[in-house]
Amino acid sequence: MWVTNIRISDKDSDSESKFWDYGGNTVISTYSYARLTPDVPSKAGYIVSKTVCSCNTLHGNPSRRVHGDGFAFWFTEKQANERGDAFGGPGKFNGLGHSFPYVSGMVNDGNRVFNHANDGSGSINGGCE
Repeated sequence: MWVTNIRISDKDSDSESKFWDYGGNTVISTYSYARLTPDVPSKAGYIVSKTVCSCNTLHGNPSRRVHGDGFAFWFTEKQANERGDAFGGPGKFNGLGHSFPYVSGMVNDGNRVFNHANDGSGSINGGCE
């Protein structure tokens, strides 16, 4: 599965990394933070792993501040090379999407589309506030 593998210290002097790619409104500050978007409307950003996770378990300890529409983690069969309406990720995917601040999960076989206009209503498997 493709996963985000963020280590701020991996960024080199050209703002590139051999482990991950980022774009949109994302800002990476070496040894400090990764900001997906500024706290203003209609902005989107992403950080995508360039490598496949070959692990049996996955855990993380992110610190975050959530503004606006929120954000999501995507664990997908194929690398997401397109940006979409589902918190910046593809609306149609094969894998797991996990969104915040409304905590929800969507397991997808590639046939359903995330309904961003209704915060995933009708397309997510469950969630809570």
